[in-house]
Amino acid sequence: MSTQLQLNHAAYTYLTVTQAPQFSSPVAFSSAHPALAYVQPVGSLTDVHILSVPKDVWASDEEQILKGLQDTSGVAGVQVVAEPKQRVKRGEEEL
Repeated sequence: MSTQLQLNHAAYTYLTVTQAPQFSSPVAFSSAHPALAYVQPVGSLTDVHILSVPKDVWASDEEQILKGLQDTSGVAGVQVVAEPKQRVKRGEEEL
């Protein structure tokens, strides 16, 4: 049975945080901003983790959140997760 997490892109912006090798507590990354919440690791990767932030907070505090994460001990990198796009078969695109 699949344990794939369903992300709610309508309500949250998701970030992936790459953990530095010497750091052991990825849950601490959420302390970079009060609105950040730890979600889970990315698949079987042990050094990449997903954090979420409500869309309304992201809209007003994006720079502060990114800076806070980048300045957090143990963070090697931060990326915003793009919202998934609906796939369309070739030839069925709207013109």
